Amino acid sequence: MTALNEGEVEIVLNGNKRVLRPTLNAITQISRLHNGMNGVTQALVNSDFDAVVAVVRHGLGIPDREATRLPAEIYKNGLTQDLVIACINYVSILTNGGRPRADAAPETDDEAPAGND
Repeated sequence: MTALNEGEVEIVLNGNKRVLRPTLNAITQISRLHNGMNGVTQALVNSDFDAVVAVVRHGLGIPDREATRLPAEIYKNGLTQDLVIACINYVSILTNGGRPRADAAPETDDEAPAGND
């Protein structure tokens, strides 16, 4: 797996790994969707299809001329828990200036929980 840069979030659409990148354009466009980032976050919590499509579109930096195929791709993939949670995490990163929040849980699979051995 390719290492992600700070603030990037990996998603999987129909078996293809893609990377959402935090940018000023992404937060600007996404924020306009539901009157601010709190509204977008709530829409994602509610699994709002249009919100997921918009977050993925702007996170991937897909231009207008190519955006028409994305809704069908997301519909085919389904609004899976993994996709929606990744979008929520990405929006949180955007609201923190493109950086993961200090209180965010690490996203590593190889980290074993601490136990009382």
